[in-house]
Order: sequence, then structure tokens, then C-alpha cells
Amino acid sequence: YEYFVKKSDREEAYRLTTKLAGLYNKDGKHKLEIQTFRFILSKDPDNLNAPDYQANIVQAYSTLGDREAVRRAVRRMVELYRPGGPWARKNEGNETAVERARTLAENKMRQLVTEYHEYAQKFKKVSDYTLARDIYKEYLQAFPDSDDAYNLSFYYAEILWDLDQWRLAAAQYDRVVKK
Repeated sequence: YEYFVKKSDREEAYRLTTKLAGLYNKDGKHKLEIQTFRFILSKDPDNLNAPDYQANIVQAYSTLGDREAVRRAVRRMVELYRPGGPWARKNEGNETAVERARTLAENKMRQLVTEYHEYAQKFKKVSDYTLARDIYKEYLQAFPDSDDAYNLSFYYAEILWDLDQWRLAAAQYDRVVKK
């Protein structure tokens, strides 16, 4: 970034640094991709493309197989870009961008939790079930009225059942039936 600033200006340096992060992704250098997108977000956290950058961070951690980092990055994505979140408040004048950010966060969470649920079912690892459970719970708290809430509520109940958390599973199945 500093090199780019010396050769151009801050706006162009920001744009080129963003492109560099994309190249790191393409080359499979996901740790560098994560560092670069974090740097970009630190420079301009309210940028209209910030939700995309955070989604790229989530995907990079997922590609690296770092489940705990995925959990943290997803949580951060929802906190920042959900309706009423800090980014949404700063960009509230741009309804299209705010809605796109909400949709991106919701879609990324749904995609990830579906992948982790399938992975858990395939390999029967408690840590994968636990991660899927936690993401289902966060998804349902953040997006309770989404079109997919009914299905994800059911899958959340299934995960709870698979983890032998029968009381929580029963309560969740009750919520599914009431929808």
C-alpha cells in the first residue's frame, strides 16, 4: 500500500491493494489474502465494498480449514453488516448497498453452515457439528425472518439432536412446528 501511495495517490493505492488481495486469492495465498483484506478494511471500514471484503476473509479461512477463525469472521460479518449494524448505519443513505450487504451476510452464513453441516454428517466429528450448531444459532438470531429461516431452524434442531442436546432440540423442533 505504501509503495502504491508513493507511485500514485491513496485512492489508487487502495484500489491496487484490493486487486492484490484478489491475486493472493487466485494464487492460493489465503493467509496473505486475509492480511490484505484486513488491512483494506482498517483503512476504510465504511467502504461500500467492505461486506465483500469480509466475505472474502470468511471464505479464505474456510478454504484454509480454520474452523475457529471462520466462526469469528462470520460473527464479525453479521455484527458489522446486519441491519442496524455499524456499517449499515454509516451507509444508511444507500439503501441498495445496505440491502446487498445484508443479503451477502445472510447468503454467506447459509452457504457456510450448509457446508459444515454436510461435512459433519460425512465425517461425524463433534467439532464440525458444534461449529454448524453455532452458525445456525447466529443465523437464526440475525435473520429470523429470512426466506430460509424455516429450513435452517429444522436443520438447527437436527444438529442439536445429533449432539445429544435433546431438550434444546425439542424446543427448537417446537419452534419449527409453530412457524
